[in-house]
Amino acid sequence: MNNIKRIINFCVSIFFPKICSCCGKNLPINYESNICADCKEKLPLNNGLICVKCSLPLLDGGMHCKDCKTNKQIFFDKLLSAYIYKDDIATLIKKFKYNKKTFLAKDLSDEIINLIYKNNLNEITDFVVPLPLHFFKKFKR
Repeated sequence: MNNIKRIINFCVSIFFPKICSCCGKNLPINYESNICADCKEKLPLNNGLICVKCSLPLLDGGMHCKDCKTNKQIFFDKLLSAYIYKDDIATLIKKFKYNKKTFLAKDLSDEIINLIYKNNLNEITDFVVPLPLHFFKKFKR
């Protein structure tokens, strides 16, 4: 049975080769990720100095970014982000979100899962709920 699966994967890869979603480089047939190791390493993780409330990167240190210090219209207690939203990660998120590239879900969620366990959110979180999409945006998509 395992040999049949390998033969099928090989035949499919001839017509539909697996490529990196960032750089377009060909990936091995049995490669589990949709992002090559080089590109995955370059994705900007949000693990430096960050605002304790909104997770924006801080250039000069401190605990809060300028917006969280001055803006009284913030309606959340804490926001966490696995990546800094720029460059390749922004492109990947847009592909996933707007171009129906749902195969990127696992690759994008791996670091989020790590962040959840790193901050012990798995012990204090009861539910994770998606934000509903506005009717007009849903209709447009």
